[in-house]
Amino acid sequence: MVLLDFDRFQDHQTADGPGPASATAWPGMLAPVPGGQEAMLADLVIQHGASSPRPDLCWQYTRQTRRALRLGIIASEFPPGHGGMQEHARGLVENLSLDHELVVYTSQAMATEIPGRNVTLRPVMRWHVADDAALLQQEPVDAWITLNAGLSPYSRVLKAPLFAYVHGNDFTRPWYPMPGRVMRNTGRVCGDSIVQRWRSRQIGLGLRGARWVFANSAFSRDLCADLYGIPAANFTVVHPGMRPDFFRQTNPGPSSRLRLVTVARIDSSARRKNIEGVLEAIALLKGEIDCSYTVIGDGDDLARLICMSDRLGLTGMVRFLGSVSTERVIEEFGRSDAFIMAVKPSGVDVEGFGMVYAEAAATGLPSIATTMGGIPEVIEDGVTGMLLRDVTAGGIAESLRTFHARRHAFDRETIRAKAQRFGAAPCAAAMADVIDTMI
Repeated sequence: MVLLDFDRFQDHQTADGPGPASATAWPGMLAPVPGGQEAMLADLVIQHGASSPRPDLCWQYTRQTRRALRLGIIASEFPPGHGGMQEHARGLVENLSLDHELVVYTSQAMATEIPGRNVTLRPVMRWHVADDAALLQQEPVDAWITLNAGLSPYSRVLKAPLFAYVHGNDFTRPWYPMPGRVMRNTGRVCGDSIVQRWRSRQIGLGLRGARWVFANSAFSRDLCADLYGIPAANFTVVHPGMRPDFFRQTNPGPSSRLRLVTVARIDSSARRKNIEGVLEAIALLKGEIDCSYTVIGDGDDLARLICMSDRLGLTGMVRFLGSVSTERVIEEFGRSDAFIMAVKPSGVDVEGFGMVYAEAAATGLPSIATTMGGIPEVIEDGVTGMLLRDVTAGGIAESLRTFHARRHAFDRETIRAKAQRFGAAPCAAAMADVIDTMI
């Protein structure tokens, strides 16, 4: 197999973009492979422009060296649902189906057909391992992929090897697997904590029974390994991939106003996203910095935040757009100077990766974020954004002052180039190569 090491790829910069300036540098960015394939891939890339290499050609080459498989995917988070896990599932299916035959098991509520000549959708899951086992055992596949840590217990009943993908909250406060009648009744009597302990135990057994585990970040890998007693060496970190729609050249044009945007799920259960902290920071800067703030997202906490914005006197400065299309999100990124989400620390609610920061970067938009969880694996401090440690309103206000003073130092083309490794194609290629090697 041929694997491009995107970390080393991104370390080589030329005046025209990411990548080494000569063919001799390319073999150093490939995982060791037999038969001189490193030099062959170097030649392939350099043929298409030494100073501006093409990562898409690298992935195309790896696809040509890989055998076709029949893969089963079990996804509880799937389009038409919205969120990072759903986008990851969409991108993975779209790209794996270019080379492999896929059968996707999900629920009736998550039953959107994804374009692909090799995709069969089966919206039949009930999310009870015992109930679903017989149907899954009849499916002839080479391997299974689960896209939520809570689905890893299926490894105990499947005939083909299972490769589990974990994100963060799906194993720190899991919502799957679904308990049976006895456990549900026990939970009603003894409280939800006993159901959560049961889920965690089932996930531990499932992950230990999996052939391999993919994690969306080194942070999630280390946390999962520690919580469930699984050697970190049994994981491969594969950052989730976003759809190509986000990779656009955008430029909001010059303005004395600091134009900020946030995209988030606005639920009372997700207040760690800290939109209220940004609102308070903007209020502190009134009369000092001219700010506008666009908030995209919906949920049961939206009304409270709108009232808070009015109470702080931010009418005319803050827009709440609710839930909008991906195209509209990209348009708002293109009109903004920075994406901001100053996530607060939480004992159980973690930011395993932060897909939305990668989506912003794909359009060239720098981010203002915190060092929580896996976020520093997405944002390169001072290059693709700013990382702050003080998540109070005062700390956020100070970071906005700093960003406002040096915002022109953030180069949108450099940011876009560094976001390439978070595309759906590299994600699918990396997972396919591991699976192909291990079955």
